[in-house]
Amino acid sequence: MRPPYNGIVVRQGTPQKGKLGGSPAARERLGLALLIGVALALRVVWLDRLPPNVTADEADNLWVIFRIAETGRPGLFDLDWKPAPAFSMHLLRAFMAVFGETVFGLRMASALLSALALVPFYALARRVVQAPAALAAAGLLATGQWYLHFSRAGWENVHTALYALLAAWALAIALERVRLRWFAVAGAAAALGLYGYFAGRLVLPALLAYAPCALRWAGARWRRVLLGYAVLATTAVLLFLPQVPTIAERWEEFSRRTDAVDVLRQPRPYLGETTDFGVLRVQLQRTLAGFVVLDGELFANGRYGPVGQPPYDPATGALFALGVALGLRRWRATALWWSMLAVPLLATQVLSAETPDAARAVVVAPFVYLFVALALDRLLALAAWRSRGLAQLALLVGVAGLAVVNVRGYFAWIASPAAAEARQPAVELAEYDLWRETLRRDLRAGGFGFNVGQWHATRPAPPSVQPEPPGPRLSPTDGPRRDAYRLAGLLGEGHLRDPRGLSVDPDGTLYVADAEARAVLRFAATGEPLPALGAGLFGEPVGVAVRPGGDLDVLDAETGEVVRLAPDGRLRLRLGGDLGMYRPRGLALAANGDLYVADTGRQRLLLLAPDGRLRRALEGAARFDQPSQVVITADGGLLVAEPQRARVLWLDGQGQVRATWPLQTRDTILGPTLALGPQRSVLVADPDAASVRLVTYDGRPLAEIAGPTVMTAPAGVAVGPAGDLFVADRARRVVLRFAPAQP
Repeated sequence: MRPPYNGIVVRQGTPQKGKLGGSPAARERLGLALLIGVALALRVVWLDRLPPNVTADEADNLWVIFRIAETGRPGLFDLDWKPAPAFSMHLLRAFMAVFGETVFGLRMASALLSALALVPFYALARRVVQAPAALAAAGLLATGQWYLHFSRAGWENVHTALYALLAAWALAIALERVRLRWFAVAGAAAALGLYGYFAGRLVLPALLAYAPCALRWAGARWRRVLLGYAVLATTAVLLFLPQVPTIAERWEEFSRRTDAVDVLRQPRPYLGETTDFGVLRVQLQRTLAGFVVLDGELFANGRYGPVGQPPYDPATGALFALGVALGLRRWRATALWWSMLAVPLLATQVLSAETPDAARAVVVAPFVYLFVALALDRLLALAAWRSRGLAQLALLVGVAGLAVVNVRGYFAWIASPAAAEARQPAVELAEYDLWRETLRRDLRAGGFGFNVGQWHATRPAPPSVQPEPPGPRLSPTDGPRRDAYRLAGLLGEGHLRDPRGLSVDPDGTLYVADAEARAVLRFAATGEPLPALGAGLFGEPVGVAVRPGGDLDVLDAETGEVVRLAPDGRLRLRLGGDLGMYRPRGLALAANGDLYVADTGRQRLLLLAPDGRLRRALEGAARFDQPSQVVITADGGLLVAEPQRARVLWLDGQGQVRATWPLQTRDTILGPTLALGPQRSVLVADPDAASVRLVTYDGRPLAEIAGPTVMTAPAGVAVGPAGDLFVADRARRVVLRFAPAQP
């Protein structure tokens, strides 16, 4: 073995004929070919049946792919729905053109590309370790549940692993030979990363992060290496240049997803921390705990793996830890691995919300297993002093056994009802053909198509039509009325501390979610206070809805749950605690008992069945930005408040935007609140303007209920059975009651 050159160890030797015929190199190639064949077989078997449904991410990709097929849009250098460069969607469409417009055809891109990634993985490993260890590590990567799962998805994030490996392999060759064309190949692979899934954008920074080491170890040829890096960066930039005009023109849209997951933009406190330093410290701790210590409790997303299990098995985790320790000792040989591991992992985990996230981190999975190869190589070397053949046999048996356990565990999990449920909202395989043809018919007819959330809005029956509250008949053509309602009294003086959401039952009893009292306060129709409900059960109650039969659904912003109380205050259920809601602010009860929740911190709307099961999540069509309020209109549509964008969205029953109208900008905690009003109207309690208005669904004014002379900080608003309006004033700590003016 020659000494390290530019940080890369190159093993050499004269090929010898083996006892079985052929050189060791030939047997090595045969072993790798067999491994790739097995890996591909594991990826295509039952691919049209497992995973058991077409999850929202896959279906939304298909939506874009079929739009490209029918309309040619988005173009190659346009943006897709995420939004990310549409290049990946064109790549998926190319695979479907070959393998068919089926679930199998959609998932084949990830299956094939993830199997091909084993070639550059093996080549990188062989530059540092012996063939048996490199082959064993490649086998563990191919069969590991983490990498295998994303290899069987109609989703492009696993493609970034191939791009990262190709880029690192080309750079290693470039530094060894100091040939500019190999630097250009590395730059081209980095450009593919820029065109791919979000994490692929980190391939180029990871290559550049290795530059100081490469220059330091280049010796007299450092100028040539510096020129090579210039070629690498220039190649990547030039190849990505066609995408730049679209990004520049639509920057706000392009950056929306990254802004949404930027951990420093999350509402505070975040994970109990209020400062940037504290948040980043906790993020780093969670990243290390998840991907190094393998704390399974941190992995709660059932779409990416079994809940409560880390991304790889304990044996692999132990090998990875040993490999990391060995990698620190063999720094020059593994510095490129470190760069390709650390830069993407830190950026996708420490700087992003919801850490640890196995989907974003899959780009680094191969580099985890490179350190596994280093550990296996060391263990083989220690065992070889007694019998090299016996050591290799033990390695083969051990790796094969671990691979079988991992593969069986994966298929048992992905075929389970729990996995199918965790992948909701989804298109069921039995309805895939109907979904595809319905989508394509809509596109051919000039429509925009629909995503999986909108499909669920039409396939299962949507929430039943809401009954309109009573109230005076008003017309926007007459201009806003100022005499439609009159102040009829105050409730809760001396009892309320921080009134938020309101609800009124058919008997006229008023329910007030009091955030500071951490309870639901009640007042009879006469105004008399009644015993509070739920004391000690809430962290920050912000919304309340009375169900038919008298049960109460209370939205708790602090715990991210809906708490259901019996009429006497006993706890019945806690709903939505497994959905990862963060600081939800809005609650709306449909006539059929379903619940819409404005999951503000996660930038989505959730529709929950009466028992708390997730029916669907709306987060793509309208591009929600911290929705804080949701109202179900009388015709089954939705009104959604986005205070940060200073607007209200009016969506139809399919989730399509029918209109938008302005709000005064306010934060999501104290922003405007909405409630269904009479005669196809909505009540808007605006704390900035210290007023309550009645407007049509599209925002045209109908009436001004009251202004600053009457209230200070209106929060919750509700309509009673007799048409009275109730408005919670947080500053005055009272609820104002307004009665319809006599005609």
